[in-house]
Amino acid sequence: NLSPVYFVKLDLRDAGGKLLSTNFYWHALAAHQDDLTALNQLPTVTLDAKVERHDADGKCLLSVTLHNPGSEVALMAHLQLRRQRSGERVLPVYYSDNYVSLVPGETRTISIEASEADLKGEVPLVVMDGWNIAVAPSSSASAAVALNEDAQVNHWPVTGLPMYVPPAQAASNTPGIK
Repeated sequence: NLSPVYFVKLDLRDAGGKLLSTNFYWHALAAHQDDLTALNQLPTVTLDAKVERHDADGKCLLSVTLHNPGSEVALMAHLQLRRQRSGERVLPVYYSDNYVSLVPGETRTISIEASEADLKGEVPLVVMDGWNIAVAPSSSASAAVALNEDAQVNHWPVTGLPMYVPPAQAASNTPGIK
């Protein structure tokens, strides 16, 4: 009873239940293993996102907690640190994780570290995008979270490149192959 594309989440825990490793995979059915077009039908998932700032030793340290309150997988949530007023990216930045997928009910916390000087006196803004991700903007005097609208899949340019071409169609479209 698997859908055309399905997800597998594997967690490795020690004897005490402490999480050691987590892995997330998506697969297509064996008959059409290269056909991931069903990902285009995923409904948008609005993540709950909270950011806390803790500066120390000239570093801006952020903890971003993401929670998937929905009933669908939130695929490839991508975080990026920017300056709130100018919108410019802050570089270099160190993330404990990125491009994270969250199953329904899952919560993950991502640590972000950057030099305070690289913020140039601006408030840090964590922008997010992803395959089927939305986030309600939130802010405080010390940090903010918002959707990176321009990076959303529905804003990508139309390239005409197919995500999947069935073998029979590929053969008929290739010169010299019938």
